[in-house]
Amino acid sequence: MLLSRIKPALGPNLAEAPSSNKSVPSLDQFLANRDFTGAITILEFEHSTGRNTEMTDRWLGYCAFHLGDYKRAMQIYETMLHMTNPPSDTLVNLACCYFFLGLYSQAEKILDKVSDSPLKTRLQFHLCHKMGDEVKLIEFHKKLQNIPEDMLSLAALHYLRSH
Repeated sequence: MLLSRIKPALGPNLAEAPSSNKSVPSLDQFLANRDFTGAITILEFEHSTGRNTEMTDRWLGYCAFHLGDYKRAMQIYETMLHMTNPPSDTLVNLACCYFFLGLYSQAEKILDKVSDSPLKTRLQFHLCHKMGDEVKLIEFHKKLQNIPEDMLSLAALHYLRSH
């Protein structure tokens, strides 16, 4: 007996197939799923249609950074600095971009202008390692707190130093 004769190719179940009227996921859904490419697509569409808000550029920078497109994120954050009232985290985000692009001296200069924060401390900790400044490295090591982000930074540095 032939299998194709027993089970028909077309049947009543095909008419009950789910419809293809799926809606486009929201920006929040893309971000929750860490689908930064999808999020950038939504944000660029909003930008091109003129529906962008102050948050559009912030999210574009965030998504570009997390996709590893540090140069694009840097350009976005540098543009945001020219706004009349840039967000408070713009400078530290720009310093992170400089760090990942290997522009350590620029990152250090930018961080001098930033108020203290855990992200600033972690970034300075890694900058000291990259620039070979052991005295400052110990100073920033003491400033690390017992929070997961700081402990992961410390673990990364131990790995980089083969400890």
